[in-house]
Amino acid sequence: MLTSAEWRRPVIKLNSEVVVGPEVVLNPGTPLVLRCEGDGPVNWLTRLSKHKSLISKGNGSVRTFTVDRPSAEHTGTYKCEYTSGNVKGRDLFSTVHVYVKDPDSLFWTSSTSLRVVRKEGEDHLLPCLLTDPEATDLGLRMDNCTSVPPGMNYTADPRRGILIRNLHPSYNADYVCSAKLHGVERTSKTFNLNIIQRLRFPPYVFLEKNEYVHIVGEKLSIHCTTHNPNFNYNVTWNYSSKKASTFRVSETTTVGQNKMHDNMPVAVVRWENITTLTCTSFGYPAPIILWYQCSGIRTTCNENTTGLQMPAPLLAQTVEVRREEYGAVEIQSVLTVEPSSHRMTVECVAFNLVGVGKDTFAMEVSSKSQSTVIHGYPQAYCLILSSYSFFLCHHSQKPRYEIRWKIIQASEGNNYTFIDPTQMPYNEKWEFPRDKLKLGKILGAGAFGKVVEATAYGLGEDDNAMRVAVKMLKARAHSDEREALMSELKILSHLGQHKNIVNLLGACTQAGPVLVITEYCSHGDLLNFLRHKQETFLNFVMNIPEVPEETSDYKNLCEGKQFIRSDSGISSVCSDSYLEMRPGPQPDGGPDSWPLDMEDLLRFSYQVAQGLDFLAAKNCIHRDVAARNVLLTDRRVAKICDFGLARDIMNDSNYVVKGNARLPVKWMAPESIFDCLYTVQSDVWSYGILLWEIFSLGKSPYPSILVDIRFYNMIKCGYQMSQPDFAPPEMYTIMKMCWNLEPTERPTFSKVSQLIERLLGEQPERPDQVTQTGGWMFTMSCEHEEEEQPLVKTNNYQFC
Repeated sequence: MLTSAEWRRPVIKLNSEVVVGPEVVLNPGTPLVLRCEGDGPVNWLTRLSKHKSLISKGNGSVRTFTVDRPSAEHTGTYKCEYTSGNVKGRDLFSTVHVYVKDPDSLFWTSSTSLRVVRKEGEDHLLPCLLTDPEATDLGLRMDNCTSVPPGMNYTADPRRGILIRNLHPSYNADYVCSAKLHGVERTSKTFNLNIIQRLRFPPYVFLEKNEYVHIVGEKLSIHCTTHNPNFNYNVTWNYSSKKASTFRVSETTTVGQNKMHDNMPVAVVRWENITTLTCTSFGYPAPIILWYQCSGIRTTCNENTTGLQMPAPLLAQTVEVRREEYGAVEIQSVLTVEPSSHRMTVECVAFNLVGVGKDTFAMEVSSKSQSTVIHGYPQAYCLILSSYSFFLCHHSQKPRYEIRWKIIQASEGNNYTFIDPTQMPYNEKWEFPRDKLKLGKILGAGAFGKVVEATAYGLGEDDNAMRVAVKMLKARAHSDEREALMSELKILSHLGQHKNIVNLLGACTQAGPVLVITEYCSHGDLLNFLRHKQETFLNFVMNIPEVPEETSDYKNLCEGKQFIRSDSGISSVCSDSYLEMRPGPQPDGGPDSWPLDMEDLLRFSYQVAQGLDFLAAKNCIHRDVAARNVLLTDRRVAKICDFGLARDIMNDSNYVVKGNARLPVKWMAPESIFDCLYTVQSDVWSYGILLWEIFSLGKSPYPSILVDIRFYNMIKCGYQMSQPDFAPPEMYTIMKMCWNLEPTERPTFSKVSQLIERLLGEQPERPDQVTQTGGWMFTMSCEHEEEEQPLVKTNNYQFC
């Protein structure tokens, strides 16, 4: 018989055959029987702890791991080692990696590992294991088709997953693992990464001075307050060199810093017949509370730092206790505890953008009375995680909003590197006093955000009141949406001002929810404006008088303006005596009642091209160019924006689920649809679709065509929509130029602007063309009106 010093490496057999290579490959349903034979007592180490039940019992030199019908879940590395301490450290073990192919999924990921909360500087393994060894090009990217943040260092191992090193808060995002199988790219489930910032400086501690004289037996309270930007530290009370108790600071948190107020309560309380535990979390917006339970007395129920295995949360009743207007929400969760004769730990965890607050209840059974002893708080336990950021609540099956605009940092051919907007600086010069902003009615709303009309005092010239639009988040928004709103704010401040962009006017980012203040556009979005004005345009084309002279809001129009019909549609000839007049003041911001004509359509097209040319010059890609993302001022000036949070894309049929996102597929260029490639040229394609919307007076593109495999094949084959009803031939030619399958052959926005400028004639920049319908060729004239009539129609306003 061999001594332990003579023991050899254990031998692994698959279905009685010795495993020669480092891996084996199984088809789904094929029985898996791994046999480990050694010179002494051996045991199997499995990747998932729940698979330990599949190991044969005993302590002998032969142990088997048996799965009758293996699935992708059983993919992983299995290790056989000696259990005797005499051979520890001698590397006497054997391993084999098992691939269980799954035709439906190239990756296996545990659902409990999809939400990742880690500290800055740590390494973390994303367990996206390949189920097929033939897969190639294993890598990592964000789930919005963009590359990983600059500076991220990771290694890819098909047997383990993606190991990200030296985590940084700038990595906070959603990621997917990707690989190719037979030339086709496949992706994993979405991992949400939330990195807690490292503590940069020591916490501040203040002990309140008590000068009162107390009598013996009187209650004495000593208040200690600590401040810290990170919740991950401890506060310890000491008295007469004797430790009284220890408390975690995660109990209470306020905006921008963490605070804990405590007066040394009793640390251990005995309860008899304990039935419920209550955990209360207070923050903005509503945090999520999870309960975990594990056997024994532990500091946490999630001791596995790799995140591969985490206990399933317990079912508990959670209710909203109270909610402040634009402020914090109090959530209370009550867990029913079943009587137990064993020691156990119950953990309450509350999530927020600042990290994760948690505490444990160590429950013991007294040997004398069998009563339950609770280490912790028998009363309602309170975790306040308040930050004017939005709480992470991700659903892998529900696409989330992301900021569409992207700033190019560098490019090599079709390989673009984008600036991470979360890392862009925010200039404090944009900060506007919150108390000088009076919010009004809601103009537009989406799933997580809304835009309200507001009055800003001291923002305009001479410190007068100014009508503005304010974008903000709803209480149920997530941290993704707050980050997107901050990114939008930073991008707008980075871009600067332009007459055809919805310009940033200011922001409120301190001491409350983030508010982004932009220009107010009274006519709402271009799409609804075109649809609303369809009848007036048709009356114009059919030579039907539309607007009576006495209802006009315009005055001092002079003679000399002629409109003629040409081969290209309708154009204008201006006489030297023409004097441009602008609309009178519209204090109520109502939509104008003047008809829509051909020159309006050309001018909208020109102004949008000018705005997009400005974005292109700033290396900014819009990625959602459409009529719904263009706003009109009271003078019919088109301004580009992004509805973003103020549109409910979950219920907008224009946004189609593709992967883990909702995308405006009918507006997207082929390279964006099929290769996730977004460039200035892909914006040009989308602009061509916008032109089709304009000259069809707001029709949906590709009418009567569903977004399915047939649609995608049509786009690949170069299908182009027919000429819209009211498009001059020159404008349809521009549309077709924009829809060139070769991106480099599409015109630039500067070139498009020049082409449309020729059609507009001598005054392409004139924002409010006023025409009186009178036929294909007519002279416009007017008389002076003594009084102006305000527009009284309701405002059909949506905002970006």
